[in-house]
Amino acid sequence: MAIEPKTEIGERVTSRAFVIGLIVITLVAGLVGYAIGSGHAKTQERHGTAYVGNRMASIRSGNRYYGVEASVPWFDRSGTFHDDGWPSCLGEAGGEVPVTFGLAPVSPPNAGLTFGAVTFIDCRPGQQRGM
Repeated sequence: MAIEPKTEIGERVTSRAFVIGLIVITLVAGLVGYAIGSGHAKTQERHGTAYVGNRMASIRSGNRYYGVEASVPWFDRSGTFHDDGWPSCLGEAGGEVPVTFGLAPVSPPNAGLTFGAVTFIDCRPGQQRGM
């Protein structure tokens, strides 16, 4: 009957502890990464009413207003993406139009504030649900 030397048992225990420790560290790192990443807001789809001027609009959504000037990325009625220009669904100056738009938080460095920036206008049918 052979007896295993203590060093082999110790090595197996150490290897098992190492693997378990590695798994625990990986899980903790994943959870921390998720928590950090989920704290960063992403572009949100919003609905509102655009009050249109001459190649500019003020969009009211809830109790806030967001500005658009001259050119903004947009989707036309057929779903084609335009990376600049004036969205066709905003029409001409003097109009009041229900609109769907993308809103992303912007935090300038060392400014201590965050504001919403309009990232796109969506002119596809069924997207305009003003608030």
